[in-house]
Amino acid sequence: MDIYYRGKALGRVLNSKERLIRKYGSERGQMIMRRMFQLLDADNLADFSRLPQTRFHPLRENRKGQYAVNVGYPFRLVFEPAGERLELTADGSVDLSKITVIRIIEVVDYHGE
Repeated sequence: MDIYYRGKALGRVLNSKERLIRKYGSERGQMIMRRMFQLLDADNLADFSRLPQTRFHPLRENRKGQYAVNVGYPFRLVFEPAGERLELTADGSVDLSKITVIRIIEVVDYHGE
């Protein structure tokens, strides 16, 4: 899968082991790196969503259209489809198998929002 970032600073952090560990600590930094490698290795979002340890889930309300994965409670890696027109399945849900490009928005604890 192709990955873009909300900003250059976020991309620099998420693509550097040293910066990840400095910003998020050793355990969470390594978890974020693992998720990044899993995303890069997946052919599409459907493949990635089948990995049970990620706790992949779509977000709702003011974050509708975004998805999140666990990177160590309570933090989540939040991203959205990018560069593609979303296709829907027969039941009206987004066809994750057609999403091959994402934009990472942030690493955040959004539970207090």
